[in-house]
Amino acid sequence: MAVLCLGSIMVATKPAEFFLKQAYKGRVIDLFQATMDKEMEWDSRQVLDTLGRVRLDVRLMEAAIKGSASKELEKPVKYYKEKANLDFLFVSDKAGNVLVKEPKMPTSIAGFESFKEAMAGYHSDNSMEYQGELYQTYSVPILSKDHSSVVGAIVGLRKIDAGFLNYFLERLGYSNPKSRNVELAIFNNNKLMHATKKGGFWGVVPEHYKAHSKEIRDSRQGYSKVVTFTFGDDEYGIIMGMLRGAATNPLLPMDKALPPLKDRGIYYVVSWRLPMKMGPFAFLDKLIPQDKLLEGFPWVLFIVATLVFLILGIMIIMWEGDMPVKRMIKQAKAVGEGEYKLINDADFSGRFGSLARAINEALEKAAASASPDAALHAKSMDDILGDSDAGPKASLPDGGPPPPPVQGKPLNYPNLKKPGAKELPRDLPPLPITKKEAPAPVQPEAQFHEVEAEPEEGVPLPPAPDDDPGEYYAYVTEQFRQIKLKLDGNLDGFDEIEFMKKLEQSTQAIREKTNVERVELKVYERDGQPGLKAVPLKS
Repeated sequence: MAVLCLGSIMVATKPAEFFLKQAYKGRVIDLFQATMDKEMEWDSRQVLDTLGRVRLDVRLMEAAIKGSASKELEKPVKYYKEKANLDFLFVSDKAGNVLVKEPKMPTSIAGFESFKEAMAGYHSDNSMEYQGELYQTYSVPILSKDHSSVVGAIVGLRKIDAGFLNYFLERLGYSNPKSRNVELAIFNNNKLMHATKKGGFWGVVPEHYKAHSKEIRDSRQGYSKVVTFTFGDDEYGIIMGMLRGAATNPLLPMDKALPPLKDRGIYYVVSWRLPMKMGPFAFLDKLIPQDKLLEGFPWVLFIVATLVFLILGIMIIMWEGDMPVKRMIKQAKAVGEGEYKLINDADFSGRFGSLARAINEALEKAAASASPDAALHAKSMDDILGDSDAGPKASLPDGGPPPPPVQGKPLNYPNLKKPGAKELPRDLPPLPITKKEAPAPVQPEAQFHEVEAEPEEGVPLPPAPDDDPGEYYAYVTEQFRQIKLKLDGNLDGFDEIEFMKKLEQSTQAIREKTNVERVELKVYERDGQPGLKAVPLKS
């Protein structure tokens, strides 16, 4: 047991986590980067779709064709900017002249790479440095009325900062900076611009960027392979990627290749701090050679933990086996002394609870046998409603139950002399015989018949055996309860629900034995006790 407990603890805690992260560290980073890349592409697509609907505004198309715009467009453009969650929104003609200007806006965006991509017909997102800050750019072309040419462009800018990076970490479920092992950073020309966490390990990244820049700028991939390095006592894994999503051009054939992507020196880095070496738990790492699995195995810890769990197991067994018995003996003594009537079986569980309930049942039966109505308590419902040893109980005549049989001998009273009476002499002549009078005719014993009273109008009839069984059993149960309450003055030991169940069971048994469908139940009184009889009724 101790070995199993130790093994479960080792598997359910840190060693198992170390094993998984060590065995699949490269795959974990790769999956995270792929997920983040999809999140960035989805976010860019949302902005591009919004700008795609904005360019359908006829006022913007007419302004791009004319090369000028009125002040009436300032309010709609401001609304579109807030709707797309952008810091800047440029609306320009095909020459790059900004039609709707705001403070700190240039007069022309002809030099923007995103403007050039829009004029080529692309819906694209990119990154650039503008006014000393990094921005994510989104651009869509403004088409002519017949959709045959590009007459202008809409370019939006969103600032890239630590909040921009934390947004993606929260989207991926890494909102707590204290417990996460993954961080994000943005570099511009190998210079760290923003990061979700400060650390000296970021200084190692530019060295690896030079070796993987071709992979990053490949439009079919857009990111590098997993690169691992050690900084201080920690091991890190990184993936570098370009900060842009997919570019599409609805004006070009589907088989035409995308234009080559320029290296603007802006890229993001996903950094994952790998778990530390497993040390004494290295035998769990499947990457370690088999002949070195037990090197540094914590034998002392294993032996001590085994002994501790063994002692705890013995103590638990003793506690579970000995203490409940002592508590039961204590409560049994209290019952014997009259302090309690029954043992509190709620204090016990398992087999001890079953034993406590069995003792309570025995105590209840003993208490019931000593009560005035012990005869009724001693009889079960099967005894009351069931058949006798001689066979099924025959139905009684309509006169009701017969009187109890006379038992014993008649009493002989001695001839006792009354006080003060004279004793008659024994030699007196016999008395004259008088004419014997005819004995009075013996009246036959009155027969009592149960006469069903005619029901009064408006009074509901009691349930019959042919009616709903539930109503009929409830009616018989109520009759039995009333006569018991009348005779005994209490309802001790009487359970209506259990009584109805026994009625149903006994009725079904009589039906099967007598092969009669209708069974009538009658309540009567005999010797001061309530009784019940079942009468099969043949149709």
